[in-house]
Amino acid sequence: MRITALVFALSATLAACAPHQLSTSTLASLRATSTVAHSTSTPTPKPSPTHIPTQTPTATPTAQGGAAHFLAFVENDNLPANGSFYTMTVDGSDQRLFIDGSLIEAEFLFREGEHGSALISENASRFAFVTCRRGTCEPTTSRILLFDEDLSHTAALPFPGRISNVDWSPDGSGLIVQVSPGNSVGPSGYSTYVVDTSLDSFGTIFNFGKTPLAFWSSDSQHIYFISNEKLQVSDRTRSNRVPCSECRIFAYVGASSPDGQHVAVASSTNSLFILPPDLSTARTTELPIGEGSRISSIVWSPNSQGVALEVSGNSSGLVTDIIIVSASGDTISAIPMAMDYARFCGWTPDSRSIVASAAPFGGLYFIPIAANGLTPPTIAEYLGSCPIFLEDRS
Repeated sequence: MRITALVFALSATLAACAPHQLSTSTLASLRATSTVAHSTSTPTPKPSPTHIPTQTPTATPTAQGGAAHFLAFVENDNLPANGSFYTMTVDGSDQRLFIDGSLIEAEFLFREGEHGSALISENASRFAFVTCRRGTCEPTTSRILLFDEDLSHTAALPFPGRISNVDWSPDGSGLIVQVSPGNSVGPSGYSTYVVDTSLDSFGTIFNFGKTPLAFWSSDSQHIYFISNEKLQVSDRTRSNRVPCSECRIFAYVGASSPDGQHVAVASSTNSLFILPPDLSTARTTELPIGEGSRISSIVWSPNSQGVALEVSGNSSGLVTDIIIVSASGDTISAIPMAMDYARFCGWTPDSRSIVASAAPFGGLYFIPIAANGLTPPTIAEYLGSCPIFLEDRS
């Protein structure tokens, strides 16, 4: 579901297709052995109350990760919709019901054995379940259930195949859905759809065509995709295309920086391309990843000064490492994910730590960038979604 301060060096310009070479042995030297402590961490202490006659302001403790609360789906297979959405503090306390799972199940009438993975838009305004029958996701059973906070806007959308990738637009007004036909994905890629989640066109689907890669621009108005091994950008209907003229890329993962100044794409050969949003130039970094591993996701830091790349094994599919690369294309560090079934969630709002959740322990982990180790889990319940950090609220 992304503490020591780390400052990423920004390059003044991006060199056109200039490779930054790193040997595959670099990863071993970057990694540090870590042991996961499966105990619950102590909550952040609260400041002592200030006496009424005193005019000195009360000191406020710094929230872990730069935010006091987050929103997440708390999974419980014994409850309707397999759980509910809650807000809570980063130590798991002060839990408040946000959307009751019984209301979701009543609205969508979950089918027998149907199980959903919860997804929350970045601005916490839209919600989705990617559902299939437990134990199998046959083409006739995959669907996406969309809704807003009060369920005044809902849509149940079936898709012809296994839903492989889902990506919310930064402003919550759209959803990219990529569907696998059930067999291997060829060079043309996934069948890709753009779902309009604006309130006046909620649930409207546009067939974007096939592509191995599709992700949003920072302004939510454009989509980056690959066609004939060329990275391109277009509007939401695949019109008004602008290709990258200086690079040929085949990739499955990419992301736009929040400030709109950079685009990052990891190729199938484990090279990282960092480009300006108009794709006019490209800088290439060869990533220190050995055979049998691949980049499975990319997430920019909130301050847009670096990207975190999730490394997983081709055979196991489990997350093995997180590699941190600055916007200038220099590899900063590699963090080993020394736990089974880790789920990489992204960054904390202060850009100093990455966040992961894990089964079977169900902990939410805050991993400082410079520490190369895991902090203890902060909550006990199993999260069925990565957290969305919220502005402080009473």
